[in-house]
Amino acid sequence: MIEYARKVTGSERSFVLLYEKPGGPLQMKVCRGVEASVRQRSFSYEDYGVSLELVRKVESDLDAALVGANTSDKIGLELKEYGVRQALGVPLRTRHKTLGMLYLDNRLAGGMFGREELNLMQSFAIQAAVSIENTRLVSDLVEQDRMRQELLLGRQIQKGLVPKKAPVVEGLVVRGLMEPAKEIGGDYFDFVERRVDGRRRLCVAIGDVSGKGLGAGLTSAIVKTAMATLSSAGLGLRDMLIK
Repeated sequence: MIEYARKVTGSERSFVLLYEKPGGPLQMKVCRGVEASVRQRSFSYEDYGVSLELVRKVESDLDAALVGANTSDKIGLELKEYGVRQALGVPLRTRHKTLGMLYLDNRLAGGMFGREELNLMQSFAIQAAVSIENTRLVSDLVEQDRMRQELLLGRQIQKGLVPKKAPVVEGLVVRGLMEPAKEIGGDYFDFVERRVDGRRRLCVAIGDVSGKGLGAGLTSAIVKTAMATLSSAGLGLRDMLIK
């Protein structure tokens, strides 16, 4: 995108500035024609010689702007201070929102940008904005799918923590089932077999961690481990709960 803009306009430097989130500041995503020593620094309008006044104008007007350093307004004075002859700012907009802007400038020669370049970049910016938005949507879908896969794996792990089968106890029919309300929940149960005064005893542990999701699931897994450890220590039920 940025290479095409440089090629068809003859700009010496070019920047793509995008919003990370609505209402937030513009972030420099890619630039061309900027000295290596400058690229090593974090982006700032002053260090990179980008006219903040021109950016603000494009943001406010939601329209492209072409300005030369020979004007006496704030933009012209700022360009002159940065040694820029001409600058062109074009908003990157979809039908529903503004994604950022394309910023082009020339330092060594004036008169490179004219009405033809301005119109061309306005048309190009529409296509570029759609491409950026589509890329973001695909990226979001990939991330959502990754999270679903991780939650599914977490669900399988959590269900693997509960007893695979119930113990056999004379005179009792013992069953256990856990079905989380979401992919991962805080529900927990376990069968704990103990020896009390030399006799076999069956204890049933049941718990429900506050909340839902991964945090609750991890907590229930920790509880299971703690219960298994404490039950083998010969503690009474009261002391186990206190621990």
